[in-house]
Amino acid sequence: VKAGARSTLGTLWAINDEATSRFIGYFYEQLTQPGATRASALRNAQLQLLNDPQYRHPIYWAPYILLGSWL
Repeated sequence: VKAGARSTLGTLWAINDEATSRFIGYFYEQLTQPGATRASALRNAQLQLLNDPQYRHPIYWAPYILLGSWL
């Protein structure tokens, strides 16, 4: 954000590589939807992981935070 990006997605937790790969794929897929905001893309990506029995535990979907502009 300091470098000029409007927003960034981050975490302070140790995260699972496979779950993160899926999460980021879902996140960017959601961003391509008309009218999608970064906040809604984050929420929907988290819900997709939450609905997957393999990634239902919060350690997989909860550690992400959106900094900067949510729009």
